[in-house]
Amino acid sequence: MHNLLFQKLNQGKSIICFDLDGALLIDRDEIHLVDRKILGTEHDVAIFIPTSGRILESIKRTFRRNELSSIRPNNPR
Repeated sequence: MHNLLFQKLNQGKSIICFDLDGALLIDRDEIHLVDRKILGTEHDVAIFIPTSGRILESIKRTFRRNELSSIRPNNPR
């Protein structure tokens, strides 16, 4: 995962970290449709990384419920 991150940074991509609870989620585990479209698309300029006090499995579950690939590349849906 670290190698992938450094590779993307070397390609000129920015890293954007975002909080899940109280920011991204509009309900307990629901991500707004517009945000899902943004997160579900490969971007040329940025990598989006979720931050949370939740355990990793909870984050993965939330992404799957919202039809997003969970954490990549080592942990496919």
